[in-house]
Amino acid sequence: MHLHVVKIFYRLILFLLLFTLPQLLAAQPARIMCLGNSITQGDENYASYRFPLWKKLVDAGAEFEFVGSHNKNKWGADSPQQNATYKGKTFTNVNEAHWGWRTDQILQGNEDDQAAGKLADWLQLYTPDYALLHLGTNDVFQGQPNTQTIEEIKEVIRQLRGKNPVVRILLAKLIPTTRDKTASDEIVALNNLIGTLAQNLNTAASPVIVVDQYSGFDTATMLRDAAHPNDLGDQKMAETWYNAIAPLIAPLPVTLVSFSATVTPENKVQLNWATASEQNNAYFEIQRTLDTTGQFTTIGKVAGAGTTQLPVNYSYVDETAPMGELYYRLKQVDYNGKITYSATVHASAIPDDRMLQVYPTVVAQEPVTIDILLRQANAPVTISVYTITGKHVKDLTGATDAAGHFNYKLNTADLDGSGLYLVRAVVGTTELQKKFIVK
Repeated sequence: MHLHVVKIFYRLILFLLLFTLPQLLAAQPARIMCLGNSITQGDENYASYRFPLWKKLVDAGAEFEFVGSHNKNKWGADSPQQNATYKGKTFTNVNEAHWGWRTDQILQGNEDDQAAGKLADWLQLYTPDYALLHLGTNDVFQGQPNTQTIEEIKEVIRQLRGKNPVVRILLAKLIPTTRDKTASDEIVALNNLIGTLAQNLNTAASPVIVVDQYSGFDTATMLRDAAHPNDLGDQKMAETWYNAIAPLIAPLPVTLVSFSATVTPENKVQLNWATASEQNNAYFEIQRTLDTTGQFTTIGKVAGAGTTQLPVNYSYVDETAPMGELYYRLKQVDYNGKITYSATVHASAIPDDRMLQVYPTVVAQEPVTIDILLRQANAPVTISVYTITGKHVKDLTGATDAAGHFNYKLNTADLDGSGLYLVRAVVGTTELQKKFIVK
């Protein structure tokens, strides 16, 4: 009888494990490894992209943790956001970034900092589910051939997969540099090789996803020196990382199957999106920004379908889209107030030099065409023409058509002879200027 009871006991334990282990595993937070150099690590004044990325993932309700072998910034300094709290969460600053290191040092260790170890050592401490790699900048700065760097990045990915065969690799194209032309050109070349490497190494089990940190990174406004992002640059990097990882780690409570932005012939922006299913979806806020730094503004709201397993199509027209490059995202809000964000979509607005065109710019006696193309339909137009000395020689008024277009042929005989002229056009709240010459 005693043996029979023991068998029953072990069967009960096995039964409980079989039914509870998947739930226990599912409850584990996703482990995110941020692997890189100083751009990833930050210093005592700059927290790096990791802090704004952490906040975005918290906002999205993702269950995650950053993993690494240490929690310090440059040369052991604390992050300026060390132990910062946000929505009940604490930023631990745990990371796998190493100031000044090349990719070969990530693999083999740095003789100047032997205690820090190397990748194989770090992977004994944790197992990443997602690895964010921004590697190669110091390799370029120190003259290492790009082909060698690519082989080393390949080995980094091999070791990551050796620890977790289903790890998801987010491989960055490097941000640009202003160090010198050679370094700038080499980073472009390395980025091209990184794109090819990702294609070659990508698998269904362990995807390698290219994250383009280069495009849209404005060195004039987003760098604090020749290589390191300022706060605006860190925000830009965080937004780019988030757009790549959010669909993987923090999917919308709705199953979003498409989201697009298209400029219409009437110079408005048509937004369309579709869901395959929804759960507790109260509404979508449509948000817009003129850049990629993450400073979005809500421009509209569309009610959700609540809970449904049926496909739902949505649309919204941005009637007041301004000039410039436009970026849109969806802020999805549950009935319980939980918020998640979609990836960003882009629409190309009318280029600045298309808003007002004056041609020909050099004339003798033929008329001068004044052509205006804006997003403002039926907007009042006031045009004034001045000589270079400021003499006011011509006024005309009108309105844009339904497509935001206005065209007028100016008779040069009505002007003040030969010379340089300035055309000043006011359309609604927009002021435009161009010049032309009468011979």
